[in-house]
Amino acid sequence: MGKKCVCKDCKCVTIGADVEFFLSDGDKIVSAIGRIPGTKKEQFLLLTGAGLHHDNVSLEIAFKYFNNFNDFNSHVAETMKEVEELVRPLKLVTKPSTIMPQEELNDPLAWQFGCDPDFNAWTENINRPPEITIPNLRTCGGHVHVAIKELAKNQQDYPLFIRHMDRTLGMWSLQYDTDTQRRLLYGKAGAFRPKEYGVEYRVLSNFWIASEELRRNVWDMTMDLARAYKEMKLPDYVDASVQESINNYK
Repeated sequence: MGKKCVCKDCKCVTIGADVEFFLSDGDKIVSAIGRIPGTKKEQFLLLTGAGLHHDNVSLEIAFKYFNNFNDFNSHVAETMKEVEELVRPLKLVTKPSTIMPQEELNDPLAWQFGCDPDFNAWTENINRPPEITIPNLRTCGGHVHVAIKELAKNQQDYPLFIRHMDRTLGMWSLQYDTDTQRRLLYGKAGAFRPKEYGVEYRVLSNFWIASEELRRNVWDMTMDLARAYKEMKLPDYVDASVQESINNYK
């Protein structure tokens, strides 16, 4: 039986993120391949403890996990500052999608998509690899990682938990993320990956990492859901209109 969590930030839940960015030389978006250290298999360890690597043509930061917002927020700010210095004179660009210049797509790694499958919490099936209908379209996600011991032990609860993340974070994101191109490839409602510690919510783009206020919103909504799950207070139904709203937002 669940029990009530009385702390503001539930200390038995930790939250992290992996967020992708584009790089710009001032005139155009350029590929991160060959311009930053680190790969998916061997991340470059930053001084803050975060990991850095390229993912397709984007730069990806794997932020650390924390059980309170102030530490998470400081870590994100310090890591972003370190990466900005590392890539200078190039600049980080926080946008969900872009059409890459053809000359930036010559490396074979720029054509690798969706190496690891993710799942759909609404259909409870594996998502198919993206269909590349716009060849030069590239996108950036802002995935939220939630470590909850009870959830990791009860994987049958993943779909319901992720639907509630759609109901809260996914629907909220539509106020701020008006990009429609990214969902041609990634970020449709219910996208998640099971993790040994909990779950990775893959619906959001990178928009929310750009300000402390947005980071706080994502943190609070995620922590509220985690607390409700631990206390066994999550309703067992989420209306399917949530899925339609996220997938068909224009």
